[in-house]
Amino acid sequence: MNLPLLRESVLPEGAKEVRVWTGFGTVAPDFLLRFQIEPNGDLTGTMLAHFMRAPEDNAYNESVRSVLRAMCTSVQSNEAADSCAATASQEVHWKTIYRKLVREGLWTLPDESELPKPKFTLSDGSSIVVELRDGKSYRTYQYSNPLMLEGVAAEHAYALMRISGDITGPVFARALPLG
Repeated sequence: MNLPLLRESVLPEGAKEVRVWTGFGTVAPDFLLRFQIEPNGDLTGTMLAHFMRAPEDNAYNESVRSVLRAMCTSVQSNEAADSCAATASQEVHWKTIYRKLVREGLWTLPDESELPKPKFTLSDGSSIVVELRDGKSYRTYQYSNPLMLEGVAAEHAYALMRISGDITGPVFARALPLG
């Protein structure tokens, strides 16, 4: 995606950046909601789509590439992946989305590894990975299939995933081929 690693980035004093990654299951592409908050409080948001190509499956790779082309104005590729800045079907109110995420504990949720082990485990599904940079502080956490986990933290993680899906879902659905 041509983004610098957030854990290695240097932000201006008072600036913040949040990256909310969703996907990683059987459906491609994965999505990234990126929030950049300036020291004065100005916030910008971006939606990116990312696809790690399947080795030796050119038909599948091309079908996902066609979805990316339908979601974005241009697709960047390297030897292993395709990515693009996705365009929303309608105006996205990034500050509102960010506030919803914050209300669900975006900055404070524990990592899934800190929760009790689930009764059932799935080897596939959907995951969320959150990266947070506030000045020199960097933190990341993840949840795999948060709907399958018990407890308040898992409920909030699922809410983060649902809020993200409210933005990415219509873009993805618009790009899917009919029939």
